[in-house]
Amino acid sequence: MRSLIRLTSVTLALVFSAALYSGAEDKPQMPDYMKPYTGSAEFEQIKSLAGTWSGTGIMHGEEKPVSIVYKTTAGGSVVVETLFPNTPQEMMSVYYEKDGQLVMTHFCMMKNQPELALKNSDEGTLEFDLVGGTNLDASKDMHMHSLTLTIKDGDTMVQEWTPFVNGKAKEKPTTLNLTRAQ
Repeated sequence: MRSLIRLTSVTLALVFSAALYSGAEDKPQMPDYMKPYTGSAEFEQIKSLAGTWSGTGIMHGEEKPVSIVYKTTAGGSVVVETLFPNTPQEMMSVYYEKDGQLVMTHFCMMKNQPELALKNSDEGTLEFDLVGGTNLDASKDMHMHSLTLTIKDGDTMVQEWTPFVNGKAKEKPTTLNLTRAQ
């Protein structure tokens, strides 16, 4: 009787092992579009900003408190930056890669949407310049024309936003000094 129980136990163990092993081969592979996106080194730097940042900004000559939230979405292929969240001044910028180039569209308080593309990057500094946009005539309308992000380390960054009007820089850049809050 004991040998029959032992034989049955061994047989069941072998059957279950075979079923588990064969089932592993039948599992469907994840389609490429479902796999997390890995972009250029510069885009990966933008993705590393995910979280909440706070600090101060010099805007129109006055120092003001600043908060920015970064969130990665769309399978890691887009980063949404929310400036001044939950305030009447809230704005959004969306970073993504377009035909292999890092670009961002800034949805501005000025009710236009400048599109900026990465023109230069060097050791934590990303420089973006205007390449187009909607609801603006860059030769006359006020718009954000350039952005320089300097990522000093994983917890400190500086943003410099340069507005243009009538085809030239309107004033000194708006400078935001930020540290990671969470």
